[in-house]
Amino acid sequence: PAPSAAEAPDAPPPQPLTVPVAGYPESNLPVRTGLSMPMMPTPPSFIRVVPKEPEPIYAAPETLFDDIVRQEADRISRPETVLNRIVYDCLDTPEAPPDAPASPTHSPTGCGDLPAYYAPTGPDDATLVFESRFESGNLRRAVQVYEYEYDLILNPDYNTKSHTQWYHFRVGNTRRGPAYRFNILNMLKPTSVYNDGMRPLLYSSIQASVNGKGWIRCGENIAYYQNGVRRKEKGGSNYYTLTFTVTFEHDCDLVYFSHCYPYTYTDLQKDLRELEKDPNMSRRFRRRKLCETLAGNACDLITITSFCSDPSALRARRAIVLTARVHPGESNASWIMKG
Repeated sequence: PAPSAAEAPDAPPPQPLTVPVAGYPESNLPVRTGLSMPMMPTPPSFIRVVPKEPEPIYAAPETLFDDIVRQEADRISRPETVLNRIVYDCLDTPEAPPDAPASPTHSPTGCGDLPAYYAPTGPDDATLVFESRFESGNLRRAVQVYEYEYDLILNPDYNTKSHTQWYHFRVGNTRRGPAYRFNILNMLKPTSVYNDGMRPLLYSSIQASVNGKGWIRCGENIAYYQNGVRRKEKGGSNYYTLTFTVTFEHDCDLVYFSHCYPYTYTDLQKDLRELEKDPNMSRRFRRRKLCETLAGNACDLITITSFCSDPSALRARRAIVLTARVHPGESNASWIMKG
C-alpha cells in the first residue's frame, strides 16, 4: 500500500526559476550544427525590414504546366545539349585554379571564410557561384543544366532521412537581364501552396546596402509537381520539383533565396540578449537552460511573470506554455513567437 502522508518522505524542493549553468548563456554561440560539413563561422546578417505594401500572390499562366512538359521532353530527347555540370557541392570544396581571377562577388576564399566550390574563369563566365555553408543554409548540390538553368538538391532536415521543405542558399556572379531557372528536385510534400500563389523569397545584397530593401517575394513560372525521381526508401514515392525563374536586377550581386524569412539560432540568441539588457523587460523576464538539442545547442526556457512575490507564491501560479517551430523550416513560427 502507498505510504500515508505522515510516512511519505519529504518531496524534493522545487527548482528555482533561474538555475545557473556554467558559461550560460555566453557559451551558446557560435551555433553547433551537429553536421560534419564545414560551416562559415560568421552567419549572414539581413536587415529586418518588410515591404510597405502587401506583395501580390503569383498567378501562373494557364499554359505553364504544358510548357514544363515540353521543356522536359526536349531535355530528354536532346541530351547532347545538356551541360550536366556540377558547380556546387557543400561536402566537396575543391581548390580554385591558381589562375582564377577574383571579383567583387567571388574570390578563392568565397566570403573570406571557406573556399568557393567554383571560381569563374573570367569576366565572360556567367556561371553562378553557389553557397550554402552558413547557418540555416541547406543546398547540397547545384548542377548546371543550360547556361541559365540549374538543378538543385537539398540536404534533408537534421536527424531525418529525407524530409525537405526548407531551402536557403546564395548565388553570386549574377548577370542582369537573362531569366535564370532554378529546379529544386527533391521536395517531399505531395502538395504545396506554391501552386496557389506563394512565391520564393529573395534578398539582394546590393538592394539592401543601396536602398535599404530586405527580403522580397520573387519569381515567375513558379510550379510544384511530381517528378520522375524515385525515393530510395522502401515503398517510397517519387520526389517533387519546385521550379521558378528569376531575373536579377544587378550584375555581380550576392543574392539569397529562401522558403521563408530566415530566423536562425544566432538570431534568437541576439534577440534574447537584447531583452536581458532592457531594464523594463528584465523585471518580468527570466532565462535558463532547459536542455540541449540533438546538435548540442542550449534550448532556452523563458519565464515571463511578475517576480515581485515570495517564492512560494511564484510556484503556486498557473502557467501557460508557449512553443513554436516544431520543424526546422517553420521560421515563420519563430517570427510569431518573437512578436
